[in-house]
Amino acid sequence: SSGSSGSSGTSGSSGTSGIATIISALARYSNTTQSISANTDTAVTWNTSDTDNTQGTIGLTFDGTNKFTNTSGSTGFFNVAGYVGWASGGTAGTSRSVFIVKNGNLSSSQGRYSYSTIPATSTSDYPVTLFSSNILLANNDYIQIYVWQNDSSSQNINSETNYPGSRIVIAKLS
Repeated sequence: SSGSSGSSGTSGSSGTSGIATIISALARYSNTTQSISANTDTAVTWNTSDTDNTQGTIGLTFDGTNKFTNTSGSTGFFNVAGYVGWASGGTAGTSRSVFIVKNGNLSSSQGRYSYSTIPATSTSDYPVTLFSSNILLANNDYIQIYVWQNDSSSQNINSETNYPGSRIVIAKLS
């Protein structure tokens, strides 16, 4: 059907207020242990392409370490989602945080989307911090995933070897 409220109209499934659909996705993971110093923002390294969850081309260029840049030539909405797996053994009540950082703005509320996990006990078995946000990226804008923790010593991420310790999936929305 057509018209302003039909399936292709302004409020239809493909219109400006319709339901966002995934047209392509880029996925990576890491299962190489990365040490995170206390009270230090640290970029997560994504060392492996996740071909099972990658589909099409989304117009982002991955720098091989931790940065995803919009090189499509146009502005677009992207869903950035995933998790970071922490090693067990942290101090009870201390924070494990993940930040989706846009254009390197670590301290800006306009460029930092925050997610935290607080282990209940010192024996919390591999706490996981989930993250997900829809982010508007102009051409040459970029995102990175940072972690932070406030334990009294360094804590590891990605230390589980039986499955990816951390995973990211970035989907372009239309």
